[in-house]
Amino acid sequence: MVSLDQGGEQCAAGKQERPPGGAGDACDERAMRAERAETEPAVAAEAAGAESEPDPASAEYDDFAMPVAGKSRVVRGRGWRGADGDYVRYKCFDDNVEYLPGDSVYIESNQKDQPYFICTIQDFRRS
Repeated sequence: MVSLDQGGEQCAAGKQERPPGGAGDACDERAMRAERAETEPAVAAEAAGAESEPDPASAEYDDFAMPVAGKSRVVRGRGWRGADGDYVRYKCFDDNVEYLPGDSVYIESNQKDQPYFICTIQDFRRS
């Protein structure tokens, strides 16, 4: 579970170090999403037969401004709600990145030997 506020350090995946560098993370993210779409054709076909998602402009959403712990900045974003009222996606305006359940993310760690956790988003919650 990854929360939309400061409780977001709980992870579903094992803890691993972030690879050196960091350039190309956006390309890696696009490749992972494309790979996931290719490996789940049954889900895509089922979704195509079902009601399509409403246009994000007309969907119900909440805007967020969350302070970053230990830093003097605020992260701004928007979370979209599904038909059942749960958040189904989140877009960070500062980084211009959209997150969906199932996406892998890096979360900063305070441990010197392990600077990042690699986690999978299971759901979004606001507390």
